[in-house]
Amino acid sequence: MTTRDRGQFVLQSIRYFQRQNYPSRELLILDDGAQDLSSEMGSDERIRYVRVPAGLTIGSKRNRGCELARGRIIAQWDDDDWYAPNRLSAQAAPLIAGTAQISGLTAGLIFDLDSWQFWRCTRALHRRMFFGDVHCGTLVFQRSLFEQGVRYPDQSLAEEAWLLHYATQRGARLRRLPGEPLFIYLRHARNSWQFVCGEFIDPRGWQRAPEPSLPLEDRAFYKARSASGRPISPDS
Repeated sequence: MTTRDRGQFVLQSIRYFQRQNYPSRELLILDDGAQDLSSEMGSDERIRYVRVPAGLTIGSKRNRGCELARGRIIAQWDDDDWYAPNRLSAQAAPLIAGTAQISGLTAGLIFDLDSWQFWRCTRALHRRMFFGDVHCGTLVFQRSLFEQGVRYPDQSLAEEAWLLHYATQRGARLRRLPGEPLFIYLRHARNSWQFVCGEFIDPRGWQRAPEPSLPLEDRAFYKARSASGRPISPDS
């Protein structure tokens, strides 16, 4: 997890990590924000919080995380997206089976936090928006690719798409998996990649979606950070 000055999102994302049913896992948090969150990490030995020099690009932080990782599978873990408890298990399965070296999720459901609106893209628009027809923020890949020289570029936008490009150019096999119900792509005012849901590229390719059934505590976390002001119903 690369992060900067999004402490409450980090702590919420740690809860998603702790819910995962994949047995052997660790979470590396690489933070160059103004606030040191080490006192908030608790006593979970699977979590390592690493302070890095201020101003590093996201690509540089991701490379540093790959260097520090202990496992043979590396999973990108964004600090603001919602993850189901079986996300890691589902994405690691084709790598363990040897049928792919990388897995990625489609952006099945997109959540505009500020307006409290949920969206889906048509297949045609999804292919135009996301390199490789997967949301590249969800990549899970064999560590051997990194050891063979596949790296993130020193930039903070589309760095994961470039990593996927470099890997597939070298022959790595990609397995696409449906994003729903494994993750929800969160959109808010501080995303690295800025665009307007419902309008970006082709408005005809956007479709409003019903609100999914989230655990009440997760919904409460997002509602407290939404500009919509919609009250939380106890039976939602």
